[in-house]
Amino acid sequence: MSSLPHLAYLNLSENLFTVCDEWHSKIGKITSINLSQNMILSLAGFGKLYSLENLDLSCNQILDVEEVQHICKLPCLENLRLTANPVASVVDYRVKVIEQFNIRMQDICLDNEKASEKELDTARVLQALRIVKEGKTPNFFNSNEQVFSTFTAQGGSGL
Repeated sequence: MSSLPHLAYLNLSENLFTVCDEWHSKIGKITSINLSQNMILSLAGFGKLYSLENLDLSCNQILDVEEVQHICKLPCLENLRLTANPVASVVDYRVKVIEQFNIRMQDICLDNEKASEKELDTARVLQALRIVKEGKTPNFFNSNEQVFSTFTAQGGSGL
């Protein structure tokens, strides 16, 4: 596949893949990947696909919400499908996934649906709690990076 520099869309659904390691070295300029209906357990191999816009991993074996950490910093990622994975049955699954995208959380379309205002608000609270637990003071930004909420240690005003 590395000899296909203009490859933009790749459909490898229903192929019984279990591991996708270091795909950036093989398909670095890809924008859309469909790996639905495989046996993939981890998102680690997708973390350096910086031009990736669409990733369909529906009907795989992803168990842990923390797997999203591998792809949450991809600058172009807009659409992520994780439906029919074991992780999708986790309580507050959508909020926990969206929260990991930090200031880009409102830009992500998860399972063909943008986050609702309620989901975004809950994700921001989860972020604040996580950051405070780390001993820091969180600031929240919208897509224009303007401050719209600041959490202070004196009772949490601003949330």
